[in-house]
Amino acid sequence: MSFERWWKPRRDDEVVTAEFLGRVLQELGATEIAARARLGHFDDYFAPSEIADGLELIHLVTELDRWSRGTNRAARLRARVVIAAVKEGEFDGTKAESDRWAASADGQTAFNALVKDHS
Repeated sequence: MSFERWWKPRRDDEVVTAEFLGRVLQELGATEIAARARLGHFDDYFAPSEIADGLELIHLVTELDRWSRGTNRAARLRARVVIAAVKEGEFDGTKAESDRWAASADGQTAFNALVKDHS
């Protein structure tokens, strides 16, 4: 099912997906979730290690669903559009973010573990 996005597309200055997602969530009115998004809590590559479990975007969907239940009908409908966009990949990390992670110490550690496990 396709929904019409109510937010403006990613801005040129939103090179980090966490900033783009944070803006959309702020505009939605999910202030606390937006603040955590900006800290990377729902980021494919750069979620803080103490919370990273590979399910960051699933956690986002769950939290938005829970948040929307305590809002009015209009906000619930807007939240559903955000949830659909999450599921469609709108807030997935970009290729540039993937490359930056791959070059990082965490990325190199992950690659080395994969190579070691398959050699």
